[in-house]
Amino acid sequence: MKTTNRRTQTVEQLQAAWLEQKRTLARLRLERGMGQLAKPHQIREARREAARILTLLGERRRQPEQAS
Repeated sequence: MKTTNRRTQTVEQLQAAWLEQKRTLARLRLERGMGQLAKPHQIREARREAARILTLLGERRRQPEQAS
């Protein structure tokens, strides 16, 4: 999902999306270890998407501090 679309999501939705990305990443790593991963670039994409979500969550946490 694009970051612009993720910005409209609530904190709870972002946390759920992050958890789903972590699960996906764990599954992909397991498949890589067993030699069954056909598209290795998926690991990098999942890791980066999880990082994007964490960045948005961090921005949300810092927003009230900036308003003060």
